Amino acid sequence: MHLNIITLLPLFVALASSVNGYYADEFDARDYVDGLSTREINQELRRREIVAELADFSTRDLLDAISIQLERRGGPKCSKCGKEFKTHGLLIMHECPEAAKDTKRRR
Repeated sequence: MHLNIITLLPLFVALASSVNGYYADEFDARDYVDGLSTREINQELRRREIVAELADFSTRDLLDAISIQLERRGGPKCSKCGKEFKTHGLLIMHECPEAAKDTKRRR
């Protein structure tokens, strides 16, 4: 069997165009590095540091910190007489003498 180069030429052309068609020039490493800036890298490093610091806290530590803040702030207060309560439920059940005076005045 005798192969003619002219008959194989379309096969080589098709193969060459196929290889060039699948080359993605946009994924070159040099182009990607040019797009990065030091500010973006520093922001990413800060985010990672913050996440690492937050990962050190346990749920118990967070709840303890919140309860300390709530204790410092104090309990709920009656808006009429200013009496302080330990829980919101006690405030709701509270019968304020000042509110009773206001209702008597309105009558």
